[in-house]
Amino acid sequence: MRLTKFLVVIMLLFFSYGCGNQRDTPSILPFATQIVPAKDLMLLDKSSKVACSFADHFADLPVLLQNSGLLSLEGKTFRLGPWTQNTRGLPATLNQIRIMEYPPTFLLPYRGETRRFVCTDALVLPSSDILILGGTPLKSEQKFLHPNYQSQNFATDDNEPVNSTWIFHPASRSVRIGPPMNSPRHQPTITKLNDTRFLITGGWNPDPSKAISAAEIYDAKKNEFIRLPNLQKPRYQHSVAQLNDGNIIIVGGLTTKSIADSAYSLTATVETLDMNKKRFVLAGQLHKARYDAIVIPFGEKQALIVAGYSDQDGSFDGPSEQIPEIELYSGSLTNSEGSAESANTSSP
Repeated sequence: MRLTKFLVVIMLLFFSYGCGNQRDTPSILPFATQIVPAKDLMLLDKSSKVACSFADHFADLPVLLQNSGLLSLEGKTFRLGPWTQNTRGLPATLNQIRIMEYPPTFLLPYRGETRRFVCTDALVLPSSDILILGGTPLKSEQKFLHPNYQSQNFATDDNEPVNSTWIFHPASRSVRIGPPMNSPRHQPTITKLNDTRFLITGGWNPDPSKAISAAEIYDAKKNEFIRLPNLQKPRYQHSVAQLNDGNIIIVGGLTTKSIADSAYSLTATVETLDMNKKRFVLAGQLHKARYDAIVIPFGEKQALIVAGYSDQDGSFDGPSEQIPEIELYSGSLTNSEGSAESANTSSP
């Protein structure tokens, strides 16, 4: 009898996770999206002529989006909004203060001395200055950074990323202290809004490895950070875009493994941020969990979620595969506040 029960449990787990396929995504929330066949999507140029189909040019999509102004979906034409693709690149001008190694470290003033920082992020301000964000300072005596991301390579005085920022002026090659962020972090997703503000969401803490749920807005005009409520799900390497109605969509990403809702450390959850109410809510989930997706706003408040990656072998730096399914977010902002678990397991 016990053996029978054990076999039943094993079979349920086997089928719940797609017969061992890393790309299968369990259904835990109502779907916020629907799958759209690539053949139903066409990119149009500024004169409404067909530029290409998604199916024929999937790999070249980021380049083609730069030259497209309209989207044709099932025979209807929509205006494209600004699209986003997560990148790990930093402005080339930062090479002036960069130590050329992998991963790159930067020489920055910190607590009265010049320290080497790893996993900093940066954004180009309207003034062409560069705001450098957070990261982790290496210990002063640490002379070599091994490229395999072991925890000792991130050893700091307090084992945490910092909330410090710096403003780099490329012309004079000078660095000055910037306003502090409300939350320490590194490698968040940074999204340029349709004014002089930037939305900064999530990120991760390397030791112990955990995702971050904190969110804030940097106002370049006022040179200050404004705290927002936490994300419903802590995440990093997620995708964020501002919809044409001004609200925000947050898609997928990686999260702390103990609270992951999909294979490896993926999350399939989709959140929205109402910019008037300044509140994150769960809109549901993706059909296919993914990180580093391309999010393409169009119409009034719709978005396409394209590409992104899934992990194949469950390791931190193992092989990944691109997600072929295209998903459509219809634009309905949910009133759900998310589950108590989602709200309470968020890291500060």
